[in-house]
Amino acid sequence: SSAGRGGHWSREQIDMSFLQAFDADVKISAHSITQNLWILENANLDAKLKNGVLNISDLSANMFGGKAAMNGTIRAGAGVSDPLSVDAKVSATNVNARSAMSAAMGASSDTISGTLTNMDVSLNATGTSQSTLVQTLSGKGALTGTDLIVKGVDAAQLAMAAKGSYKPLERAGSLFDSFGKGQTEFSEFNSDFVIQSGIVNFTKIYSDGPKATLTSTGNVNLPQWSVDLKNSMTVKDTDLPPFDFTVRGPLDNPTKAGGSLINNYLQNKLQKNVNKFLENKLGKFLGAPAET
Repeated sequence: SSAGRGGHWSREQIDMSFLQAFDADVKISAHSITQNLWILENANLDAKLKNGVLNISDLSANMFGGKAAMNGTIRAGAGVSDPLSVDAKVSATNVNARSAMSAAMGASSDTISGTLTNMDVSLNATGTSQSTLVQTLSGKGALTGTDLIVKGVDAAQLAMAAKGSYKPLERAGSLFDSFGKGQTEFSEFNSDFVIQSGIVNFTKIYSDGPKATLTSTGNVNLPQWSVDLKNSMTVKDTDLPPFDFTVRGPLDNPTKAGGSLINNYLQNKLQKNVNKFLENKLGKFLGAPAET
């Protein structure tokens, strides 16, 4: 819906009563089917309409460099005030993660790039408008991916800092803030989630890569257009302790917070290096042998 009306979901009634007016068998092939940022290419649709029930037995297409398929049912009410119900199953393979995330958000996003190797989602909802359909949305799903790059986390920079690969006085600010400006590669990604009343509850989000592992739990609240995730990162091949941070706020502009543990750790290490640096310089000035 428009910004002037407020919210992200239209409350305008969806009139599907015309589906009650006729029966039909439909087979369509199209070069492309586009809805906002969703782009289906070389699409095939096989559907049957009878007594106000549209049964989509197959909607298959190329999508974002991979393959996608959907089947489902739409049951229309007799009038504009009657709710419609939707049941759908969607699967996709080898999809460009950046394009898929941008389409889901309705705006271009580069937070995640890489490949979603498998996506399986089942959904159902009942309502008279886009808003009520989202509020009643339920279902479940699973995602797997490879070679993902996630912006906003920089494990490589943290590993360098933890190993002392920096000049003592160059890291006096918040390491967590600068860490959030980079990115981290993950060779493996998998996630499971359930959806209730439009809230996507992530029971598991796990990412593993050459520099770090990242686990997350939390939810995406579609009716309120918000995200609330708790994340725990372990940086490999360092003595850095695992640390937590949160991602909360509007779905298209969340904020990241936390990192006090990692900041304290690195600040303490910084102070030790500064002390050692001063002791060596002072010892040299007094004629004492410098520490190694």
